[in-house]
Amino acid sequence: MGKEYTRPIIVTGLLPFSDRIIYHDDFEGILKWPDEGSLGDYIYELDPSVSLHGNQSLYLKTRTAGAIAGDNVFAARYDHLRPSKVHNFITNLRSPDWTKMLSCEIYLSYSDGNIGTVAAIKLRPNIPDIQYYTTGQDYASIPDSEYRLYNNSFHQINLKINFATYKYLSLTVDHRFFDLSALTFFSTPALGFGYLKTKIWITTAGAAPAELYIGTTILHEI
Repeated sequence: MGKEYTRPIIVTGLLPFSDRIIYHDDFEGILKWPDEGSLGDYIYELDPSVSLHGNQSLYLKTRTAGAIAGDNVFAARYDHLRPSKVHNFITNLRSPDWTKMLSCEIYLSYSDGNIGTVAAIKLRPNIPDIQYYTTGQDYASIPDSEYRLYNNSFHQINLKINFATYKYLSLTVDHRFFDLSALTFFSTPALGFGYLKTKIWITTAGAAPAELYIGTTILHEI
């Protein structure tokens, strides 16, 4: 008779206890986030040397050989959207040196087969400020969003959006709360397949490689 296997996990306030969870990934199992379009000798792997709760995290590092400003590396996954189309994305991110990044972007894109949308935020450690993706397909700064990210500390990002109205709802970075309910994100007619895409990527500020650890990710319906 086969032995039942269970894996204990530690929950410290990240998991919502109501509403439907689309995914919760703490990177303790197999890697479910394929990399897309990164160049050269970049690193993209599960790393046991740093973790938020368990034994490992997802580690991203831009290329070292031939490195230039503007290099990037990113993780992406494809899922489905829940009927309400109102969702909350939570992640915990850490870097040994945030200033080596031009930006760290969190990107949520949805298509229902008729309309395609993009909602995203961009952390800019060297400004420092936070931007959002606009209806004009560019980025604009969130007012009063100056916030310095501390090296080797996990920072929690919490982004709430409404894909039914194409509206941002709110953004929380650690203890800082930003009301984004007046802001609209990009949408356009887009015939094709239905999907929900989550992407996290970093871009270098100079020729030195940038690094990021992703401790956990959660996407759930509100």
